[in-house]
Amino acid sequence: MTASADTPPTEERQLAVRNVHTGPVSGNLVQTGAITGDVHVHSPAPTPVPRQLPPVSTYFAGRTEEMSAISEAIDRAGEQQAAVTALAGIGGVGKTTLALQWAHHHLDRFPDGQLFVDLHGFAPTSEPTPAAMVVRGFLNALGVEAPRMPVGTDAQFGLYRSLVAGRRMLIILDNAADANQVTPLLPGSDSCVVLVTSRHRLPGLVTAHGARVLSVGCLSAAQSRQLLSARLGSRRVDDEPGAVHTLAECCGGIPLALSIVAARAADHPRFPLGDLAAEVRDEATRLSALDDGDRAANLPAVISWSYRRLSAEQLRAFVFICCAPGVDISFRAAAELTDLTDGQLRTILRALERLSLLEQPVSGRWQIHDLLRLHAAENAAQTVGPEVDNDLAAATWRLLDYYLSSSTAAGESLNSTKSAPSGTRSTARASAVAWFDAEYPNLVASVTITSLYGADAYAINLTNHLYHYFDLRKMVHEWLTTHSVALSCARRIPDRNSEGMLLNSVGRIYQYLHQWETAADYTEKSISICRELGKQQGLAASLSNLGLARQNLDRHHDAARCHREALAVFRAIGDRHGEASTLNNLALSHQDLNEWDDAATLHRQAADLARKLNLPHLEGTALDNLGLTDHHFQRPLKAIRRHRRALDIFETLGDLHLQATALNNIGAAYQTLNRWQEAAEYHQRDLVICKKLDDSAGELSALEHLITINDHIKDHNSVIKYSTEAIRICRQLDDKPREGRVLNALGEALQALERWQEADNIHATALAIFRSLGDRHSEALTLAYLSRVRRGTHSYDEELLLREQARAIMKTLPTEQQATE
Repeated sequence: MTASADTPPTEERQLAVRNVHTGPVSGNLVQTGAITGDVHVHSPAPTPVPRQLPPVSTYFAGRTEEMSAISEAIDRAGEQQAAVTALAGIGGVGKTTLALQWAHHHLDRFPDGQLFVDLHGFAPTSEPTPAAMVVRGFLNALGVEAPRMPVGTDAQFGLYRSLVAGRRMLIILDNAADANQVTPLLPGSDSCVVLVTSRHRLPGLVTAHGARVLSVGCLSAAQSRQLLSARLGSRRVDDEPGAVHTLAECCGGIPLALSIVAARAADHPRFPLGDLAAEVRDEATRLSALDDGDRAANLPAVISWSYRRLSAEQLRAFVFICCAPGVDISFRAAAELTDLTDGQLRTILRALERLSLLEQPVSGRWQIHDLLRLHAAENAAQTVGPEVDNDLAAATWRLLDYYLSSSTAAGESLNSTKSAPSGTRSTARASAVAWFDAEYPNLVASVTITSLYGADAYAINLTNHLYHYFDLRKMVHEWLTTHSVALSCARRIPDRNSEGMLLNSVGRIYQYLHQWETAADYTEKSISICRELGKQQGLAASLSNLGLARQNLDRHHDAARCHREALAVFRAIGDRHGEASTLNNLALSHQDLNEWDDAATLHRQAADLARKLNLPHLEGTALDNLGLTDHHFQRPLKAIRRHRRALDIFETLGDLHLQATALNNIGAAYQTLNRWQEAAEYHQRDLVICKKLDDSAGELSALEHLITINDHIKDHNSVIKYSTEAIRICRQLDDKPREGRVLNALGEALQALERWQEADNIHATALAIFRSLGDRHSEALTLAYLSRVRRGTHSYDEELLLREQARAIMKTLPTEQQATE
């Protein structure tokens, strides 16, 4: 469109020019009154679609649950603002890799682009990248050239939000220092999704912007193995399972650590993985093994970057907590260790937890990853200062003194015979058990570390206070570990009195391991020392334990003599507690000798004395054993009443081991009454407890009862289920006779369901076992079972042959065994 440039428009001409448009518009429209010169209309430049995501790692293992959790968090976000999800975790745990994996898997959700920036919140040298610098980079990526870039920072943030508004974009803010760095970069539009990664838990984002924080934990053992397989090949990993297990365990499930050892192994494909495993197994060389020389592949350096965000006081507390013995720490223990006020400590613990240096899996208890703990311990002087060694020694002894005094008080409550009101005593006991439940791993570590540093008397003292708790919980491994260490300490001092006591304690532990000869050996050595020193109480206790060992070695008369001598000594020194315990043990010897009347009398005496002395544990044990005598005399209802009274006591005391025993006895009594449903309920409760205690022998006993019960009520599928479990345990315990019996029970159930081929295979396996054991009676019974299988498959000739073989064996056996044919 043109207008004359020579003559100015007259007034009439101006009035005649009208800015009028009628009709439809397609494309660009310029409306004006009068134009001189040329007009050129151009289409606006297209807005760029940024694709800033870095490449995804080709080695990625597990994280299925975390990937789903990110999707769920984003899908559940509100509609008024951008969905913000933060991935928090320790350095090297794979937060960035996880975010990028999720992003690349969901690119179709963000057709308008993806922005990515490393905020350098935790980096070796540089300070965190200011948000003002980041936004200029984002604007450039969104097509804002320098001439159009607003001058002020606020204007730049405003333009950034305007450009992403309504666009389906993903914005990854990686390695953030804190919420203040992230907040200015959050879009205002609900069309965008923001993923933030940080070692900090970013509570400010949660409070102000409704962000969801997902904790990124370490890989499991299986996932760690999967990652190593991806990097090294499954063949190499499968060839050295032990070394791979060590590598995975010592790397603590941290992907960066696993990647470093995998890279080192890949550099030397002919070297055995066992060499590298030995290097990381040794704490003295573990961290150096995880330093590959490259800053990005240096786990110790990556860990140290977190320290830059700590104050001197926070760093000192963190190092002290890392150097504490054990696996975690309570608030009270941390207060003793750091010598801080409660208020100061709470503030510091929150700060450390927000930086993912501490984890609080349960209220009031904090854990630290093993590699963070090791790094802090190795670098304490460099991190805190040269004076830290003396300060740390004093702090450790404050903590150890706290553990000892608390163990003393808890141990006394656990074994208290004082005449406090029953409710008060029960509450104190429950509190003591709860305290030991929480602290025992740290107490075990304290025994070990003090013995290594020559504090033998402390190790012995703390161990003695652990005895009754380990006896209650039947924690045989920890029990044996601490008492063996303390025994070595007593011999090193030397302290003959403690040596004698600890020998007896170790003998008691071997009883629970069913190693009766070893148990007898330890108690005999204890008896020798007690006689030498004239320690009558120790002598009586050791004699009683020796009696128990000999009972289980089928030396019943010897066992009874030990118990009688122990009883005489306890009575001579006026130890009524020992008297009550030994009366019960002597009664058991009379049961073994089939002297049931004497056994019942002694159990009653033990129960009465224990009740008089406020010894509920012993009272319950005596009542439970008295129920067995009632069972022998065919008084099942009376037996059930006694067993239930015992069970009530054991439940009050929290003694799971004896609860299982009482439940087993009640179930057996109900079986004699043919009350199968009630019997099954008690044996199922017994089974649950035995599994919880990892008591394979008790679990097997419960399963055998359940097999018998379900066989009686013709529930063949349940017989199959319980038999399968029982066979697994028999093989674990290498108990061939019971395995053979359970196999036959399984075979009978399969026969009832007409699964003839399976039954035939099962009975054949049982037959091989009994022949290898030379058990002719069981061999004959199994041949009879196989003959029934042949009848079921209509193989009548084979049936007759097997039956004749069974009868021929039976004829060679004593008359009482022939009756079972």
